[in-house]
Amino acid sequence: MIGDGLVRAGFIDQRQMDKVLAKQRAGDARRFGEIAIALDFLSDDEMMRYLAMWARGESDAASAVAGPEPAGD
Repeated sequence: MIGDGLVRAGFIDQRQMDKVLAKQRAGDARRFGEIAIALDFLSDDEMMRYLAMWARGESDAASAVAGPEPAGD
């Protein structure tokens, strides 16, 4: 579940999520975020930012990752 949210929010891509899930299926007992950070797919700060978004109910808000859109010409 957290992997899907991280992908939707733009923190990781589908390939990275699949690699983390494969490690878990192979017996790695660490949490998703711990593995993603260990593989350098995600920083501690990015994980904390995502968790804060999730706590506010904004876990799918990709725009919060990219920042505001520039004003039109």
